[in-house]
Amino acid sequence: MSAHVAYKALDKGVNASFSPKVLKDLLQGKLGFKGVIATDGLDMGAVDGLSVEEIVRRAYKAGNHLLLLTSNKDQPELAPVYARKAADFVQDNVLAVEHNWIRKKNNLSRAEIQEAARKILELKQWMGLFDNAQPAAPGDTGFEKASRRAAEEGITLVRSEEKWTLTDQETKICKMFFHSPVVSFATTKFSNYLAVNGKKVENLNFAPKVTPGEEEIYQKRLRACIEHADAVVIGTSGGPRKSAIEGQYNLVTAALEQAHASGKKAILISMVNPYEIPLYPQAKNVLALYGITNDTMQVAAKIVLGQRPAKGKLPITFEGTK
Repeated sequence: MSAHVAYKALDKGVNASFSPKVLKDLLQGKLGFKGVIATDGLDMGAVDGLSVEEIVRRAYKAGNHLLLLTSNKDQPELAPVYARKAADFVQDNVLAVEHNWIRKKNNLSRAEIQEAARKILELKQWMGLFDNAQPAAPGDTGFEKASRRAAEEGITLVRSEEKWTLTDQETKICKMFFHSPVVSFATTKFSNYLAVNGKKVENLNFAPKVTPGEEEIYQKRLRACIEHADAVVIGTSGGPRKSAIEGQYNLVTAALEQAHASGKKAILISMVNPYEIPLYPQAKNVLALYGITNDTMQVAAKIVLGQRPAKGKLPITFEGTK
């Protein structure tokens, strides 16, 4: 995986994800690497200000084969069409080069895209992903099945008390989730599943970045929510830097403190980035989801209710985890 890090001695001012000197000359050339090169997330701060078309062009020209695209972090509502825009650009750019409408230099060639596809297919074959493969039904891409399996096998119980799942006696749940509105369709799966299993859920849904003015209002709502609840479920979606999500951090910390002080169970769900978990060492019960989808939300609800185990293993280590 290439990183959004600039190595001045190799290519001054250009991060490795976009550097042919790092990926082609050094990694593939001097070091002889023959495998698949994947980018890190292309929605991260290091590529701020670039269009999806320019991100794709630079990434492929640098030597990447697999591009990790989600959305522009400032326009999460475009997530459903972001990958489509990237694919359309690849097709249009290749055809424009072949028709001599634009210069070949610094643009994409059919050979580059075919080589990337070949390497990815070879990797899938080596991993056995084509073994016993069955023809897909019309309209079935296999995505739904893969998404369910990823949720069922990946969600991780990072730390917990001995009896940490919600009991039959804990019927009133204060649920506070931080997420973009674009994934509201998924997070409602969590609340709905709890509701059909007899829980009365009060939903507090906030954006990841909370302003000081909003925080003051939300603190009042939060205190009342926890006061009338039997247990608290908190869903976070920030990152490892407290300064970037200070309002969210303050609200989560207040919720954990109030729950613990009143003897109520609190469950923290890190919905996207597990590197944020060390920000909350006081959280006794912590799940890591690695992404907000219909499946991760529903499987997380089942785990919180004690209906299924969390099977995943944390792919990283930090203080307070095994």
